[in-house]
Amino acid sequence: LIIHLTKRAALAPCPPRSPAAWGYFPYDGNIVGCLLLGAGMALTGSCPGTVLVQVGMGLRSGFAVLAGSLVGGALFVGYSAGFRRATPAAAKGEEKPKLTFAQRCGVAHFPAVLVYQAICLSVVGAALRYLPDEQGKLLNPLIGGSLMALAQLASLLLTTNTLGVSSAYESFGKLFWRAVTPSPSPWPSVSPLVFAAGVAGGSAAFWRLSGTFPAKGVEVGDAAAVVGGVLMAIGSRVAGGCTSGHGISGMAGLSVASFVSVVAMFGGGIAVALGGKFLGF
Repeated sequence: LIIHLTKRAALAPCPPRSPAAWGYFPYDGNIVGCLLLGAGMALTGSCPGTVLVQVGMGLRSGFAVLAGSLVGGALFVGYSAGFRRATPAAAKGEEKPKLTFAQRCGVAHFPAVLVYQAICLSVVGAALRYLPDEQGKLLNPLIGGSLMALAQLASLLLTTNTLGVSSAYESFGKLFWRAVTPSPSPWPSVSPLVFAAGVAGGSAAFWRLSGTFPAKGVEVGDAAAVVGGVLMAIGSRVAGGCTSGHGISGMAGLSVASFVSVVAMFGGGIAVALGGKFLGF
């Protein structure tokens, strides 16, 4: 609703996310990238945004995942261009692609958003009713979700961009290659890195001011954390978004590419989790 109303009020453009086209098959970047992203999430118990929260909390595994993610960002920037095929340009007068479910179904966007909201509320209500939290929680999920909505609003009003953090790893990669390769070109923007630093800083401030400490979770080995971080960064940039860019912002905009991406994330994560369980890891 916030994305729709912000766009309606002309406060931010909020365009729907386009498919991440690499020239092999429809939604290739979204599918392959998010399979890698999901695999990395299963290995690390994190995601491109959550790792920043974990670093702010001081979790040891978070630093290893972050290191791997930065390496992945540098690898993506340095070597991804060789894998991308040229895609044909749209012919003059060709109909614009239908990027959202509302466009595909031929209905107005706002009613489609309301239907999506109703589905989300139904799922949340069912989860709270039939899958109660047995370990306790620091914050009610409904309040947490509302705070995320406020963060989305703040991002739109202050930057005109929807939430998304994986671009920070690509930004780091651009800075890395610019530093090691002398060039007269201007230095790339550090705005995504500033946003990422804000996420980590907000996490650190919350834990210190609240006087609470996170419960001990599943230990993640350094090797799995680093490898998983590399996969997450590369996968999210191949897909053009991550759990926040596609999962929060893209799906809220009813982007078909984002729904495809999230399904692939779950697929990659489930496959790695089941494979690890089968192999005894």
